[in-house]
Amino acid sequence: MKHTTSLVTRFRDAIEMAKNNREFNDDFSFYRFPRGCCGDTSDLLAQFLLEHGIKTYYVFGTFRPGLFEDIQTHAWLLTENQIVIDITGDQFSADSNYFNYDKSVYIGETVNFQTLF
Repeated sequence: MKHTTSLVTRFRDAIEMAKNNREFNDDFSFYRFPRGCCGDTSDLLAQFLLEHGIKTYYVFGTFRPGLFEDIQTHAWLLTENQIVIDITGDQFSADSNYFNYDKSVYIGETVNFQTLF
């Protein structure tokens, strides 16, 4: 697990560094990282982890609180032993509907945040 945590953290740090260095332009969803790019991030992270021998599954969910306009989606990875890997959950930190979830890198069991979706 320690190896996985190191790889995942390194991956998140690399995206943040590229964003801070303005390597993403307005045409690429990562310029707003982590907001709005959980799917793309999860796809890329899954490939990165697979290249290091860690197989994951892509998980995508939808939160439907009521009105159609309020629908929110989120994506993350799940390992073969049901461990969640989510590096974009902190995009919900300012919203109490999502428990003000502020984990920039989360590796662990499913928590209330993921069950919303």
